[in-house]
Amino acid sequence: MRVIVALLTIAAIGLPKTLQAADPNPQAGEDAGENPLKKWGIEMSVGDPKKGCVVIVTIDQPTFVSAVPDMVTRQLFNSRVSEATAVVAPDMLIRTAIEVMSPIVTKNVFAGSDSNNRECSFKWVIINPDEYGNDKTIDAVTYGFSKAIYNKVHWERFNGDNFPKIAIKYHINPAFAQQANAESFAAAGTMRSDH
Repeated sequence: MRVIVALLTIAAIGLPKTLQAADPNPQAGEDAGENPLKKWGIEMSVGDPKKGCVVIVTIDQPTFVSAVPDMVTRQLFNSRVSEATAVVAPDMLIRTAIEVMSPIVTKNVFAGSDSNNRECSFKWVIINPDEYGNDKTIDAVTYGFSKAIYNKVHWERFNGDNFPKIAIKYHINPAFAQQANAESFAAAGTMRSDH
């Protein structure tokens, strides 16, 4: 199903090098406008290393949807992805973004680590308000990764489509995957050339 979603959207073309090193949480005094991830509603937190490495990447769905034109400009998605696509298929686009960004986020977490025994668990969480405006969260994707795996990867030649194969217990929440897949047909309609 993952392949069907990717083929229908024709959306994920990889992050430009300027985004690969972007810190999703700029330090005090930094301009969040210079950091596209923050503008897109994407934030990352790393738990206390003494309690184990836990990385949580949070995506605020309304902010993400409103930022799709900027993502197209920055080439996260190709030019056939429109605001209409974001409205009818937000979970499909978020799933595509997670698939593109997971290897980059994971690489950045391990790049500075010098311990070969280090292992981290990663969780991608989507926040979306319900009909009353209260935030509800869904754990969209979870996986583990280790420094030992990181050291085996030739990152310059690595095909991100293989990431779920090498990550530890890569898991997509079935409800999230089903919703993203259901949206793919509506999204395909918004990307037809006769519109």
